[in-house]
Amino acid sequence: MIGATPTGGFYSGPGVTDGGDGATYNFDPAAAGVGTHTITYDFTDANGCAVRTTDDVEVFALPNVTFSAPADLCSEAGVQTGLGGGAPTGGVYSGPGVTDDGNGMTYSFNPAAADVGVHTITYTLTDANGCTASASDDVEVFPLPIVGFTAPADLCIDAGVQTGLGGGTPPEGTETGDLGVYSGDGVTDDGNGMTYSFDPAAAGIGVHTITYTYTDENGCTDSASDDIEVFDFPVVTFTAPGDLCIDSGVHTGLGCVLPTGGSYTGDGVTDDGNGMTYSFD
Repeated sequence: MIGATPTGGFYSGPGVTDGGDGATYNFDPAAAGVGTHTITYDFTDANGCAVRTTDDVEVFALPNVTFSAPADLCSEAGVQTGLGGGAPTGGVYSGPGVTDDGNGMTYSFNPAAADVGVHTITYTLTDANGCTASASDDVEVFPLPIVGFTAPADLCIDAGVQTGLGGGTPPEGTETGDLGVYSGDGVTDDGNGMTYSFDPAAAGIGVHTITYTYTDENGCTDSASDDIEVFDFPVVTFTAPGDLCIDSGVHTGLGCVLPTGGSYTGDGVTDDGNGMTYSFD
């Protein structure tokens, strides 16, 4: 720094290091400390006459800045708006997933844009003296749990209530602190985080979606779904042969049923195993 004329003198004072060239010096505000400091310039001319001049410089303190990040959250939590936590107001927020609102008070945080992991959010404030300070804090974005589910095999409407079903992963129960829940037409969750019942009659004929929703220890939730089809009864018709006498012998090649592919039973009946005909004795 150059500040005095004529050159050839010597600078001194708190935080001052004379440059040794009679013209310059260095000033370290951190070494001088906060407050008003006098810098002195001593000059002696060729006649041995000495003179001294002084001037003051003020070192301002940095603003006292504090900041607290929001609570950790899941990646699917959505954009968090109107966040603050920085003091005093008038600063700017920055960091992964952060959008400063430009009002010196609030910002938004998008966990999906920040991505999974620990992220540092910083609040920076410049005061009226042009002094800048910042404070930082971390927020963690948790990943969604990896959830899978396989529905039971398709079944007929008269199959009855199917109990103790599972198929959802992770297959954890409430005693672990994690929770899986099954839902859908005809579904009754067992409340243990692991199993459910399915009533095809309550669900009704058709294709139904069963969903397994899982919440992990971080409170993050995801789900997986699979379909099950409930089949209707087949429409079956059958006409027995005409009444006959006990000595009429064995009657073979009897049928008269729709659709084919079934089997015949009854007193005196022998099914032919072809899905179409039978004998009656």
